[in-house]
Amino acid sequence: MTAPSRFRRRSPLLADIRSLAWVGLLLALFAFHALGWWRSPTVVEAPGGIAAAPADSWTGPRSAVRPGPAPKNGRPAPVGARIDPATVRVVDGDTLDVAGMRVRIADIDTPEIFSPRCPREAELGARATRRLRALVDEGPFELVAIARDEDRYGRKLRIATRGGRSLGDRLVAEGLARTYDGGPRKGWCA
Repeated sequence: MTAPSRFRRRSPLLADIRSLAWVGLLLALFAFHALGWWRSPTVVEAPGGIAAAPADSWTGPRSAVRPGPAPKNGRPAPVGARIDPATVRVVDGDTLDVAGMRVRIADIDTPEIFSPRCPREAELGARATRRLRALVDEGPFELVAIARDEDRYGRKLRIATRGGRSLGDRLVAEGLARTYDGGPRKGWCA
């Protein structure tokens, strides 16, 4: 008489194959992680701005965030890094996503687009966002650090400049932003 299937002994060969499959999977995951095939280019925050580690054949495409010249003392350069517009996502009129790092443009305040208080603020916020996208797309720019590194939301506080001129100042001149130097913000609905 044959024992029911649930009481049969499993084949040792089948157990060996399963063990080898698990070992192979673990080795593949380890190699995948160790070689960095899953990562985007490494971005390292430097006191003077954003700097990127050089790409090699294992980390994928070259990062578009280019570090400035390295100083002789081995510390990061105090000036901002040149940022390629292709790596920038404009979140709203005063916030950028640069290579995965959220950056708040520190010298301006623009109308909100995510929680506007009135239709005018929503329309101005959308215009400021489109205009900032156009300014970013004009070419490489720099992010310059200010005295305070982060805001209360964890965003890096930087001033976006091109050729020594603030991109925020251009938005202010066009009436799409206000100069901001701290303190409570004024509404846009008046």
